[in-house]
Amino acid sequence: MTQLAIADALITLHCAECSMLFGASDDFIRRRREDGQQFYCPQGHSNVYHDTELKRLQRENERLQIELTREKQRRQLECQTHASEIRGERIKRGKAEARLKRTETRVHAGVCPHCNRTFKQLAAHMRTKHPDLTPHVHRQLPV
Repeated sequence: MTQLAIADALITLHCAECSMLFGASDDFIRRRREDGQQFYCPQGHSNVYHDTELKRLQRENERLQIELTREKQRRQLECQTHASEIRGERIKRGKAEARLKRTETRVHAGVCPHCNRTFKQLAAHMRTKHPDLTPHVHRQLPV
């Protein structure tokens, strides 16, 4: 009688078809998980690891790529929204500066900004007719 000494440890498996317990080397199991090829139980039933390591990593990579794309789109939308708000504020500021400049020009031309009457001596008019109002000529808007 010949004896066989096995130096490799065996990993126990159950057949997917008949549930028979059998063993295979760690290297063999690793290779089947990587390549997805069929292997057989002692009864001859076919077994296979459908979810190979490569497929699992590809799916994980695809999931991470989708997540990255979504995050980029979210940030881009956020930046566009912020830029739009800034643009709107600049427009408002420009309009306010234009109104102020227009009013200053009219005041310098002798037109009262409150009653739209033209006066040769506007300063005297402002002192006598509108003493409660402070002059805003040459005022700068904050940046």
